[in-house]
Amino acid sequence: IQDLQISYSNMSPDALVNILRCFPSLKNLYYENGGSIVGYEDFLPQYLGRAIAHLHDTLEEFVVLDQDSDVNGDEEQGPIGSLAGFKKLRKIVTYYDLLLKPDPEEDEEEGGDYNSREKPRLIDILPSSLEMLAIAQCAPDILSQVRDLLDQKSSSTHSFPSLNEIVIGFVD
Repeated sequence: IQDLQISYSNMSPDALVNILRCFPSLKNLYYENGGSIVGYEDFLPQYLGRAIAHLHDTLEEFVVLDQDSDVNGDEEQGPIGSLAGFKKLRKIVTYYDLLLKPDPEEDEEEGGDYNSREKPRLIDILPSSLEMLAIAQCAPDILSQVRDLLDQKSSSTHSFPSLNEIVIGFVD
């Protein structure tokens, strides 16, 4: 199986890891967390990142949506994590917080304050194979992040040579 779509679901982090590891050669993954309307499990994006770690050589399209993203202020939620090591990943569609929220585990490791944690930077977490990036529900700092990404694209190092489409959406 190369394509997997999990729509409007709500599963435990461990179940998510166990299910996705059953698919060793996925090219396309669509995951939509249905949130509290569907079930009582917390969606922890960092577990999704761990669940796809074995797909570094195969994953091409990655779509992650979270129906509870506007109401989840859960400090346990971390970002999906770096996707920079995914060699064939061409398309990423997700929400701002799922990709760029500060990692809660940094608090525990460094004894820091939740609000003082650094957000991941797009140029550090995106793969060089990326062609299309869509991020919804963005905070205003996305503009500087995109500018950095475009600066990398136009630099002599060509960190993102195939990137040809960026879609960003904001929240009121």
